[in-house]
Amino acid sequence: MAAALGAPRLMADFEHWGRSAYFELSEALWLSFGLEPAGIYEGRKLSIVKKDSTDLIDQYALRRAELIRRRFNPDGYDHRVSPTELLAWVQEVELDVHPGFAAMLADMVARSKDIAVEPPPGQAAVEGSSKFDDREKRSLSMLLVALAITDHGYQPNQARSPIPKEFEDMAARLGLELTRETILKYLRLGASQLPEGWEPLDL
Repeated sequence: MAAALGAPRLMADFEHWGRSAYFELSEALWLSFGLEPAGIYEGRKLSIVKKDSTDLIDQYALRRAELIRRRFNPDGYDHRVSPTELLAWVQEVELDVHPGFAAMLADMVARSKDIAVEPPPGQAAVEGSSKFDDREKRSLSMLLVALAITDHGYQPNQARSPIPKEFEDMAARLGLELTRETILKYLRLGASQLPEGWEPLDL
């Protein structure tokens, strides 16, 4: 947290980043230290720091990078994390982060909760429509995985599947913003509901 003493340009601009809709994992890493996410620390890029470095600062940064990777990107896909997800994790594991970073996330989450979604003109809000319970999530995830398997050849046990990216592109062509990570999350939830002993069918 004292890394930018004497070099204000390295200090994180939390006012700027607090307007972001999401964070790349590398951005979350540097901001958690209170540093501008330029990927540079004392003139070095984290990506070229050797894992066997004996420098304690290198080791500290690398260990945190690994924690973030394991939590948000265990399968090696490109991943973005929302302020809500990030704050929940920081609080859950009691991660020691820069106070400005924690305050920024808290403000971002609070603002998102204050935004009311209005129904389209001519449509009345459906009572209880804001609620999305676990049963509904499971039902929709089962529908999604059924379509993915039968129409797109999705294989739930495949380590790296192209299907989440295909679905992301399909949504984008319709003007819908949906990330691969969200799609993969619900595909996995749907796949977890498949009966025991299920095997891919020749559909």
